[in-house]
Amino acid sequence: MLRSYVSFAARGDVARESAKAAILRRPWQAALLVCYFIQKASFLHLCESSIQSVLLWIPSSSSRICRSNPPCYATICRQPLFHILLFIAFLFISCHRPTLLDLPPATILVGSHDSPYLSLVDVRTAHIIGTIPSGGTGYTALAVDNSNSRAYVALTTQNTISVIDLNHKTILASIAIAPSPIDIALAPKQDRLYVSCLGAQSVYAINTTTCIVEEEYPVGFGPICIGVTPDGHYLYVAKKSEMEVAVIDLGNLRNSTTISIDTAPWSVRVAPDGLYVYVGSVSSDIVTIIDVNTNTVRRHIRVAPYPHAIAFNATGRWAFVACNESNIVSVIDVLTGSLKGSVKVGIYPIDLAASDDGRWLYVSNFRENTLSVVDAETLREVGKISVGAHPIGLSSLPPPASVH
Repeated sequence: MLRSYVSFAARGDVARESAKAAILRRPWQAALLVCYFIQKASFLHLCESSIQSVLLWIPSSSSRICRSNPPCYATICRQPLFHILLFIAFLFISCHRPTLLDLPPATILVGSHDSPYLSLVDVRTAHIIGTIPSGGTGYTALAVDNSNSRAYVALTTQNTISVIDLNHKTILASIAIAPSPIDIALAPKQDRLYVSCLGAQSVYAINTTTCIVEEEYPVGFGPICIGVTPDGHYLYVAKKSEMEVAVIDLGNLRNSTTISIDTAPWSVRVAPDGLYVYVGSVSSDIVTIIDVNTNTVRRHIRVAPYPHAIAFNATGRWAFVACNESNIVSVIDVLTGSLKGSVKVGIYPIDLAASDDGRWLYVSNFRENTLSVVDAETLREVGKISVGAHPIGLSSLPPPASVH
C-alpha cells in the first residue's frame, strides 16, 4: 500500500508536487516514508526479537505454532502493512501533541490597545464568543476581582479607569484619574485599586465600593508597573527612568523606601507567598528578585532579552516571564531560583496569565494580534488564537458556560 502511494507520487510533476505538499503539511508522513525504507536495518531485528518474546508469553495454539515455526514472526515483521501500523503507532505515541481541543474549557478576557472593547475568547474553539465595552481606546492594563464578576481597565489616553460588570457586560463607572494611568493592582481584600500614573508621578488608591479616589502616594518621576503584597502592607512601584523600585508602606508612609536596580525596571510582580518581588528590566535580560522582609536585592536571574511582564502560577512554584523583543517566554523555578526553560511564542509577547491549575499559559502577542496557548509542563506552544489589534492585558476566567 505504501509502495503504491510512493509510485503514484512519481507519475508526473503534478503528482510529485501534490505529494510534496502533503508531506510538508504532515511531517510525520515524511518520517513514516523514511522509516519504511530502512526496513532491513537493525530496528527490524529488534522488532523480530520483541515479537518473539511476546509470542513466548501467549498461551494459545497460534502462539505454539509460531514458536514451533521460528520464521513465522520474521515473516510478520517483514510485511509492509505491519511496518505501516507499527510506525504509525510509534509516531503517534512519541510525537502526539495536545491541540486546543484537548484543553479544558476556559475563557480568556483580552484587552486591545486600539479597540474600545474587551474580547471574550473561548480557548477550545479559538473563537471570540463575545465583547464587552471598555469605555474607550488607549487600553494599558486589566485587573479582575476574585469573584470574576468585576473588571477594571486603565485607559491611558482617556485618563480614566473603567469599572466593568462581567456578568452583564456593562460599564458600571468611569473614574477620572491623573494623566496617563499605566498599571493597576487590586488589594488582597479587593477594597482598594491602586493605579500608577506616569504623568502625575504618583500612585493613587481608589475605593472599589464607592469608586472614588481616596489617596495619593507620590513616588517621583516615572512610575510604571506596580505590585501589592498578599498581606496588603506594601506596594512596589517600578521606576524605569530612575532605575529603582519604590516601596510604599501602606500602613506607615514614613517607612517607605527605594531599592536601586542595576537595569531599568519595568514589570513588578509579588510572588503568591509574599516573600519575594520579581522585577523585570526591559533594557536587559535580567529579572531581579527582592526580599520583602529586608527590601534588598536577593539575586539576579538571566532570562531571554527584554523581560516585559511576569506572572505566577496559582501555587507560586513557577514564574513566567514574557520577553517581548525576543518573542520568548522564560520560565523560572521559584524554589531553586534558576531558569527552568523557555518557549517560543508569537511576535512581541507583552502580557501573560496562567490557568488556575497552572497547566496552561496564555500569552498576548502585541505585534501579531494573537493569543498563544502554551503547555506549561512541556513548554510547547499548543496553538494561537487571532484576537483584536494589539492585544495587551489578559485574564483567565471561568469556562464559557459560567460567563453570561
